[in-house]
Amino acid sequence: MTDDGAMTPLEEDLFGRYHARYAEAGFPVPTSIRVVSRENTGAGRYTYVDHDGSVEVEDGDLGLGTYSTFLSTCLPAGASFWVYVKAHRIIHLDIAVNGHHAWDGDEGEWAVCDPDTGELERPIEELPYEGVELPRRSWWHRLLDRMFGL
Repeated sequence: MTDDGAMTPLEEDLFGRYHARYAEAGFPVPTSIRVVSRENTGAGRYTYVDHDGSVEVEDGDLGLGTYSTFLSTCLPAGASFWVYVKAHRIIHLDIAVNGHHAWDGDEGEWAVCDPDTGELERPIEELPYEGVELPRRSWWHRLLDRMFGL
């Protein structure tokens, strides 16, 4: 993880997805977002940011869609993510670990779920897991499937 105020590759990927989805609302490109600080909690990470301009969305947590999740070689049950917006400013990116796994902030390799369908962008077999048997869909996806018949 970088200590120089630059985004990590995962943060840049996630912010890029937000820009792709919310560009018309003024969501900035990742290269224009500055990392102010990070807080690793063991159960996730807050990445506090600053940027020029404003994001024309309501205050609060902003996800990408029904599925704002990714799987990672470092997190067997994956993680959920969203940004927090206040007064038309992105305050932070919140990454929350799914399941009961402690996370040291190492990102490894990841695959992000399609925000509308929950399908992984690439097959899970392509991620280099070391001896970890993982389900095709996380417990969170299976729960949403049961709850909403997705």
